[in-house]
Amino acid sequence: MSAPFGRIAELFLLRDAERRAGAVGEESRSAVARVLSRARQKRLAAEALWVSGSPAEALHLLREAVTILRAFDGDDAPVAEVPELDADVRSEHGDLYRALLGELDRRADARLPEEVGPAAIRAMRVQRIALSALVGVGTIVALVLLARAPKKLEASASGRYDGAHEVQKAIDGKDDTEWLLPDRSAGWIEVAVTPARKVNRVKVTNARNLPWHDRGAHEIRVEASYKGSVVKEHDDKLPFTSDLVSRHYDVGAKIDRVKVDVRSYHGTGGGLAEVSVE
Repeated sequence: MSAPFGRIAELFLLRDAERRAGAVGEESRSAVARVLSRARQKRLAAEALWVSGSPAEALHLLREAVTILRAFDGDDAPVAEVPELDADVRSEHGDLYRALLGELDRRADARLPEEVGPAAIRAMRVQRIALSALVGVGTIVALVLLARAPKKLEASASGRYDGAHEVQKAIDGKDDTEWLLPDRSAGWIEVAVTPARKVNRVKVTNARNLPWHDRGAHEIRVEASYKGSVVKEHDDKLPFTSDLVSRHYDVGAKIDRVKVDVRSYHGTGGGLAEVSVE
């Protein structure tokens, strides 16, 4: 069994912890529990002092707690010095406070099997396996719901010509309905892609305003973005023709937004028939 897999298995199965717990006699278990209780008692007092504005005394108690556990583990390395007065506490002592708490946790966790006994370890195993199963089921449900989430486009724009040519006409899947900008006006349309997903390309179809054939986008910039950052950008010029003109722009990335900036126009104003993602 590889070392990483073994550590993961031990995290849930606690076989080594149960073995160690079973090897400890009641007298030794009582001694371990007493030492850990002393250290935890000092830790709790230290945390209360720290939040109440007495950091120096809090550090002293933590230092004593760490010293107790180091001595019990046979580690005679000295613990870092701490300030005597609150006025001497500096920002770096906050790092020391957190480091001492972390060491207390690590040493106490390592001694846990010797403190609680095999029965408690078995109960912990059941709890961890049940919790991991619950998390697994929850993850599967979340993924299924995400997969079933309806894919939709929502559009906004800098303006519109009239109610018959509103921005929603550019995302309704129909080439014969159009979003048109006001007279003699450039502008933009922005399409939100929900949920965010990988898009291979963006399709843009120009407006014509038939039967008059007097409007359409000329110079455009197509921007595909994700979380506010542009991931793909294309500049293009669309022709002025009564024929339907559609262009495809490669993306090949996960996006949540498409913006088409109509920088200039044909005839009396800009507009687009359709903006879609594929």
